[in-house]
Amino acid sequence: MRARCRSPRRASRCIYWTTRHVVLLARDGCNWGTDAESQALVVEIKQGKPSTAASLPVKGTIEASRLVGTALYVASSAYRKLVSTNTTDGGQWERGTQISSFDLSQPSQPAARSTEWYRATAVW
Repeated sequence: MRARCRSPRRASRCIYWTTRHVVLLARDGCNWGTDAESQALVVEIKQGKPSTAASLPVKGTIEASRLVGTALYVASSAYRKLVSTNTTDGGQWERGTQISSFDLSQPSQPAARSTEWYRATAVW
């Protein structure tokens, strides 16, 4: 299969899923800060032409992924703001890995299922 699909982000990985669908993991290559966001693009191929069927937001920068049947699991490096009672410090940020799961059983209407957060050692 060979096709071009335009995306404002940098595609980091292509997962061949069915004969008519692929998943492109698009990393936010320009933003490494606390608001970095990537996406999983479901691309449908019709008559040899690709079109984006759906876009799923992924917090942070995508590091790894696995497709198990119709379930997509994505691990991303991200930051999240910690809840603080001290209003003068501007808050603290925690770095970690977020695992996001998506149900791709209906390619044109994929659904976000769950996210899990695993804290890294750094907090600032």
